[in-house]
Amino acid sequence: MNNNIFIKCQQQALTSDHAGVLKLDDGRVLLTADGFTAVVIPQKYLMLDVSRFVCLSKTVLDGIDKVPELKLTCDCKYTTPNKIIRRLKLDSDKSVYVNDKYIKFFGTGVSYKGDEWRVFVYEKSTDELIGLILPIRLKED
Repeated sequence: MNNNIFIKCQQQALTSDHAGVLKLDDGRVLLTADGFTAVVIPQKYLMLDVSRFVCLSKTVLDGIDKVPELKLTCDCKYTTPNKIIRRLKLDSDKSVYVNDKYIKFFGTGVSYKGDEWRVFVYEKSTDELIGLILPIRLKED
C-alpha cells in the first residue's frame, strides 16, 4: 500500500470538520476525513492524535465477511456539479456507483467487495482491507 495515501488522508483529516475514526481489533485505524471514504492506517504510520476525532460505529463493518465481490466497470456517468461516478457491478443484475475520484485515490492493485450501502477496498496481493467508500444513490428516472 502506498504510504502517500496514509499521509494524504491524515492531512485532510486535520482540516476537516467531518473527520472520524474507528480503532480496529488488529491495532489499525479506519480514518475518514470527509465521511464518504475511509482509509485503514497501520499504527506505525499514524501521525495524529486520533482521540480528538469523532468515534465511528463498528456497525459499518458488520457483515464484512459476507459481502460479495464487485467488478469495476468502464461505465461512467456525469452528475452535477461536474462529478464523475463509476459503476461497480455485483454478480447479480444490481450495481452500485461511487465517485470516480475515490477509485483513483486508492489506485491500482485493489479489489472491491460490498453492497448498496458500502464498498470495501482490498489490496489484491494480500486481500487485506485498506479502505471503505460510501456509494452514491441515484434517483430512478
